[in-house]
Amino acid sequence: MSTLHLDITSNSKVFNSLLPQGNSYFHKFGKRLYPLSDLNLSKVFSNVSPHNKIFCNSFFGDSLTHPKLHYLASRCHTLEKELLVFTQGSTVDKVVLEHLKTKNVTIYLNLYGAFDTANLVTQNLDWDYIKSLIEFYKSKLIIEYHVFKQNVSSIEPLINLCLENNVTLNFKKDYFGNGPVSIFNEYGEWLYDLNSIDYNYDILDKFLANDELLDIKNKFKKEDFKLQKSVLGYSNLKFYLQNKADKNIFDIKIDNLITEDIDISQEEDMYINFLGYVFKNKILFETFNQCICNDWSKDLKKYINLINTFGYNSSKEILENIENDVKFKYSYGDEVIYHHTSGLKLEFLKITPYINYLLKNIKENNLTKLS
Repeated sequence: MSTLHLDITSNSKVFNSLLPQGNSYFHKFGKRLYPLSDLNLSKVFSNVSPHNKIFCNSFFGDSLTHPKLHYLASRCHTLEKELLVFTQGSTVDKVVLEHLKTKNVTIYLNLYGAFDTANLVTQNLDWDYIKSLIEFYKSKLIIEYHVFKQNVSSIEPLINLCLENNVTLNFKKDYFGNGPVSIFNEYGEWLYDLNSIDYNYDILDKFLANDELLDIKNKFKKEDFKLQKSVLGYSNLKFYLQNKADKNIFDIKIDNLITEDIDISQEEDMYINFLGYVFKNKILFETFNQCICNDWSKDLKKYINLINTFGYNSSKEILENIENDVKFKYSYGDEVIYHHTSGLKLEFLKITPYINYLLKNIKENNLTKLS
């Protein structure tokens, strides 16, 4: 059963520095620069027929804010297509919600806190509005709650609210990796750090409602924390201090692309971004959106040169060893690798072939776009 994924807008009324609007390999400090646009929904329906489900999950924006969302809901209802709309909590008029509800649209709400923790991560979130959304939309609403130490205290009252309104909850543990994660506002001001919960629960990543929620009301343990900026947080941010505004990748001159033929697989699902570009690969879709920001051209030529020098798989092995703190031991044939690898990151290397694919197809005018 295939799904059509629509990235219908880059506009949002809220800001979340953990999401692509404020976070990437090369950016942490505030809202990124990317085009603000709404997808022309009238052009979408020539691509709908093979797909049973339509997911509106905006990469930078909030799908609920699209001014013609009611049109999409009506067409999907007529065509008997399942429509799921993702939101980060941007406020919309109740008339919009009423129309979506009559067309049997499911809303998927991402929350990084509730009640007094509602704005710890998602800035400009109106909790009174969220509470009214839960009370109005009821069983057609799914909440994904991202759990960390500083918002565990809000879980029990949130469960009570969901029980009262027959709402489904899905708990996600946010794995912050190397220590705390730093939270910013859209202006780039560092607010504080947040920490992963210490415990793993067997109820994570499950959709829970009614009796299942009632059974876990007291499952989460409160954890000690301080809401503060940390020394480790500053240490993790130092890399990003050198990554100020740059050109986007599509505007820089690349003399040489990757010479190795690296396969970019095609998927059954389809992804259409807010500018109307069509992709049959999720990573390619996400990479395109990242590339149009002004902070993703740093060192791209060095990544391409590394791959052309050692090959793609060997380049991954080299960076993996370096990131495992054994670079002083590592050698690759007779090559001196330090000038090839200074400051490079394995995760970015992994998507470099996707950037290469995009650059090649833009150059040849071969990217598919809605007409």
